[in-house]
Amino acid sequence: MPCIGGLCKLDGGAAASCGELMKKPTHSSPDAGMPSGGHHGHGPDPVVEEAIGRQLRKLYDEVASEPVPDRFAELLRQLEQQDGKG
Repeated sequence: MPCIGGLCKLDGGAAASCGELMKKPTHSSPDAGMPSGGHHGHGPDPVVEEAIGRQLRKLYDEVASEPVPDRFAELLRQLEQQDGKG
């Protein structure tokens, strides 16, 4: 079962977190976890792309909401002063 960014692709193209899947019994079929239906491994799966997009937006929002470290802010002020003098 292919896993990307903590998400595992299920039959039919659905996605679930790997942690959820570890709690559930697995199938013995050799095709278990493989995509079925119209997606045949050509190009990115829209369900997986959406899940990755959600995770990336969540991570970006968390990082963007963190305060700028004092040292970094001081370096930016120094650069702005140098640009004003040059």
